[in-house]
Amino acid sequence: MSEEIFKSIISQIYFLAKSQLNVHWPFVVLFSVFIISGIILQIMLLRSGGNSKLPAWFNQLVGSITYTIIFLIITAVCYWIFGVQVVDEKWLALFGALSFPATGFFLSAIGFWYY
Repeated sequence: MSEEIFKSIISQIYFLAKSQLNVHWPFVVLFSVFIISGIILQIMLLRSGGNSKLPAWFNQLVGSITYTIIFLIITAVCYWIFGVQVVDEKWLALFGALSFPATGFFLSAIGFWYY
């Protein structure tokens, strides 16, 4: 009985994925190319600490934590000012796009990152 349910669920997921892929295949291909090129770029540019003489994992950790803090601050301020309507994927994507250069600028301004 559970095998029948499992097969039914898998077939429904396959049908849904197939129908959505037919409609949105350019976006899937573009997103896949973007992700793969980003991974290749990260591998090519991975250095052993850069100019800060710190390990690369530590620089990435500091950058990730700083990005998260800046993202949360921007989100909290916009939520406080505008309310619930900023909790939308478009707004959160915009906040992420603003947080990324702000992180680089902040860490460069305080002298932690030299690049």
